[in-house]
Amino acid sequence: MKERGLDAIVASTSENILYLSDSPLSGYVVLPLEKNIEPFLVTWVAYADKVVDSNTWIKDHKYSGTFFFECFPENKLIEIEKKMRAEVEPIKKDVENWWKLQRGGVEGVPGLVDELVKGLQERGLDRKSVGVEEAGTTITGFETLKKKLPNAKLKFCDDVLRYARMVKTPYELQLFEEGTPIVERGIEAACKMAKPGVTEQEILNEYKRAVVSRGAGITFSLILEVGHRSIMPTCGAGLDRSMKLQKGDMIRFNPIITYKNHPFHMGRTVVLGEPKDAKLKPYYKAILAGEDAQLKALKPGVKASEIYDVCEKTVKTSGIPHYRRHQVGHALGIGAGYDQPIFAFNDATELEEDMVFNLEPNYFEFGLGGLQLEDTLVITKKGCRLYTDTSRDLWVL
Repeated sequence: MKERGLDAIVASTSENILYLSDSPLSGYVVLPLEKNIEPFLVTWVAYADKVVDSNTWIKDHKYSGTFFFECFPENKLIEIEKKMRAEVEPIKKDVENWWKLQRGGVEGVPGLVDELVKGLQERGLDRKSVGVEEAGTTITGFETLKKKLPNAKLKFCDDVLRYARMVKTPYELQLFEEGTPIVERGIEAACKMAKPGVTEQEILNEYKRAVVSRGAGITFSLILEVGHRSIMPTCGAGLDRSMKLQKGDMIRFNPIITYKNHPFHMGRTVVLGEPKDAKLKPYYKAILAGEDAQLKALKPGVKASEIYDVCEKTVKTSGIPHYRRHQVGHALGIGAGYDQPIFAFNDATELEEDMVFNLEPNYFEFGLGGLQLEDTLVITKKGCRLYTDTSRDLWVL
């Protein structure tokens, strides 16, 4: 922030709000540069439970919206109710007033942006340089900010947050220790019931049961595919999963889970008995050699593009001479997508200690399917350490 000349930064996407506040909210979080200026968050009053339940370190909470929590003297409140009541009681009159304005059809009822402006003005930041995260800000919201803060210097600052998140905090590193094995245990459980005649849906159901029972959440569309359907990179929602597993079929696992508000994923290729296609084993051996080469090359100071080069060359010389891929790994973090940097030919970012990555030298071929090998690791002082602990070989059931 100091290097960019920012006096405050405004996070607006759910992942960066969580990153800055430890609370899974919609709205805004404002982090001033100077430590003597208090940070604050802005969210909907219906999210008071998330504010309380997360025990966020930020003390100034500003609310908007109309959500009613009724309370009568005879109620016997448990601890979470007491905390929530204490949270919403100070804004009870505001909620009532906003409700009357809405019912009366009055335009310009105060919303999240108004509370954001209010907080910036209270801190004298309305005349300062303020970075706003573009990804979670609407055009209307940004124009309103400019109108209500005519003396502020507003800049987009998404790159500041992306840069900060590249090196993981101790808390994030601990989450990878806990969350990554849950994905693996789910795959192992699904493999135990993978037999001829079992449908893709039944395998998926078992995976979901296994991870949810360990306290994880699941996305609606999980990448888990049988046979030639494994060619599908993203496995979109609403697909027919009635295909039955047969001997020699491949299963491609690349599922995402959420655990303690953080996403995790890794991947494996599994085959039921001897593969139907003789190319499967040597091709998998080639991508495994590529990942082995990556693991040996990873250390602080190495460029992301160099990890790409060593993987591509190794896979080509190990059995897939025509191998090509847009990226062979990516950083992981609190967002659902990729973090920075990416192991791609054009990413010159130098690796640093405590960056977390997924390696994925995968290969897709029509008629064969998709070969998935994806492992999660952290960069250490002298190399790297895997969070995944299952075999990286082709799993033959």
